[in-house]
Amino acid sequence: MAEIEGAAVPERLLITRTTTGDGVGLVILAGEVDLDGSSRLRDVLLSSVRSAPGTVVDRLAAPRDAVERVLRLVGVDALIPCYPSVEQALTA
Repeated sequence: MAEIEGAAVPERLLITRTTTGDGVGLVILAGEVDLDGSSRLRDVLLSSVRSAPGTVVDRLAAPRDAVERVLRLVGVDALIPCYPSVEQALTA
């Protein structure tokens, strides 16, 4: 099951939410996460967390160095584990 949130326009945020066979939510982001799309992203993440036993966000699995640095700076890595790949995050 896949639900797509947002327009498929490059300068906009496209959020796709699917559920694995194990019931884990997988949220895939394309585009920039900015102030404009942050509330929509928050709503999708909260909905996924409420309806699935676990949620994986593709940009938090295998984050680029710059993204990982920001996650560490704001302390997100202490609250949400980051994995080297989406596959490893799904099996954790």
